[in-house]
Amino acid sequence: MARSAFGSWGAFLKTDAPEPVFVHRSMGAQVQRWLYNSRSSQLAQALSVPVSAYFGRRLKRRPQRSPSVPTVVVGDLGFGGAGKTAVVAHLAEALQGRGRVAIVGHGYGGRVRQAIRVSAPDAREYGDEAAALFRAMGRSCAIWVGPDRPSVCALAGQDADVVIVDRGLGDPRLPRTLDVVVVDHEAPKGVFPAGPYRTTPRELTGREWIWTHHLVPGHEAEFSGVGSRYRLRAVELPGGQCVDPDWLDGRPVVSLCGLANPRSFYRVLGAAGARLVAGLEVGDHRAFPARALSRLPQDALWVTTAKDRERLPSNLHFAVLHVELELVCGHQRLEALYERLCPA
Repeated sequence: MARSAFGSWGAFLKTDAPEPVFVHRSMGAQVQRWLYNSRSSQLAQALSVPVSAYFGRRLKRRPQRSPSVPTVVVGDLGFGGAGKTAVVAHLAEALQGRGRVAIVGHGYGGRVRQAIRVSAPDAREYGDEAAALFRAMGRSCAIWVGPDRPSVCALAGQDADVVIVDRGLGDPRLPRTLDVVVVDHEAPKGVFPAGPYRTTPRELTGREWIWTHHLVPGHEAEFSGVGSRYRLRAVELPGGQCVDPDWLDGRPVVSLCGLANPRSFYRVLGAAGARLVAGLEVGDHRAFPARALSRLPQDALWVTTAKDRERLPSNLHFAVLHVELELVCGHQRLEALYERLCPA
């Protein structure tokens, strides 16, 4: 079988994930579900052509000039859910032993209107992604947010040896050393409205690094690039104690999820042996309605993600799943990239 950076791009690898009985599913969550369904009608295919061309033109406008500080832009070709922020965190953690690392985000969902360094896990101020990153690694690397990425990167680079940008693949103003394109292996590969993608790999230049996430077991041999999947590292209980993943085995749980691709969350819970008895699902970055929360069962453990915890009321009792990226292929390529960005 021929190996490529994208594997079998056209294939939709439908995988099963256990799901709860939903007490509430918001309109935003339903739209995201709709995006992640594959549509092969002639109308959907025809409408996807101008969408792909528009975003393809934006990708071709990327600048070729090099920044003063090595800068890696992590993006994707879809509407979210591929795992960009997890890849950003993995790269930052790997590079910390080689130099000073700064992470740049947009601050989506927060109140920031100018470049600012994140100083607390405050989702209302900095956005949920920045808050979750700060909680996980804010003591070991600088995390910056702001609506204007070039100016934020300029500030972040003043005290860093490498800058990692969460999103910004199509920003024509942003100088970069390298683009890392994260691809969701198990998502349908149609372009909107035929699927969750904005454009196809044909619009890339070939200079990008391809990182395939949510890699389906048994397909590793198809890829010549970097591949990964989520692995549950620990469960943080309501009191703050962290326990091993097998603590969930056989336990009834209520899921609280607001991700662009919620199936990845349910799959992690299912792999740990948890019994999903009920769930609440909202759109990515959206608030959890108080009325819906009040209708959830009280006799089972509530569980959520590290990002979603930042948008939940602090007076609630819930457990948090801490996941990490498990590299499946591409180890040597990544080591070469680290050496290129921050020589030892």
